[in-house]
Amino acid sequence: MKKLIAITSLTAALLASGAAQADWRGNWLLGVEGGYNWYDGTFNHTIDVDSPINPPPASFHHELDSKGWLWGLLGGYQVRCAEWLFGAEVNVDWNQHHHTQNYSETVDFTTDIGVSTTARFKRDTTVGLTARVGYEVLPCFIPYLRAGVEYARDKFHLTAQDSDGDATFNGEASHHAYRFVGGIGAEAPIPYLAGLTFRAEYNYHPSKTVSVEGPWDFQIVNSSANAKQHINTVKAAVVYNFTI
Repeated sequence: MKKLIAITSLTAALLASGAAQADWRGNWLLGVEGGYNWYDGTFNHTIDVDSPINPPPASFHHELDSKGWLWGLLGGYQVRCAEWLFGAEVNVDWNQHHHTQNYSETVDFTTDIGVSTTARFKRDTTVGLTARVGYEVLPCFIPYLRAGVEYARDKFHLTAQDSDGDATFNGEASHHAYRFVGGIGAEAPIPYLAGLTFRAEYNYHPSKTVSVEGPWDFQIVNSSANAKQHINTVKAAVVYNFTI
């Protein structure tokens, strides 16, 4: 990931210096964006009872899907050479996501014991550094590809309680990670508003694993769980292009 950050930073520097050439036109840009995230993933939960009876651990596999809004800011530099566009950008996105899902599980311990489980996955503020390459296929209409790296903290919260309410588990873990982000989009000027453009874009964010484990308040019972979610994002942005 450090190599990717270095390459993207070098690209931005080269773009800024290259814009001084006669056949290159460059400009700084600043924008606001909003979008919607689809969180698709799973989590695994294992309940282990440490007792003289020593039953085998009970393992469960669940879907963990949810959705949420985002909004953010972006800034960067881009150059045009004929129909080609090359750019480097930094973005900061705030994710509104607080969805909790409920599950029912059964543990075989001399008799079947019901367990009610709740799980929640949340992604904190995301910071990205990406490069953008586009081509003007029609006058004032530029499809483009995006690739780069982003940094975020993922949180996974798990609670569990037996059917009698005698024992409970409450655990939370977080994971700081760099991950690849890639996408495709299109940009066009906003009529009658000089310097303003509109973008529509799709991004894909691969999954990372977040794990939580620990004892229940009934000490002979332990839980361990891990969650993975990849995220699909659609965005819309309004960007102001500064003239030089």
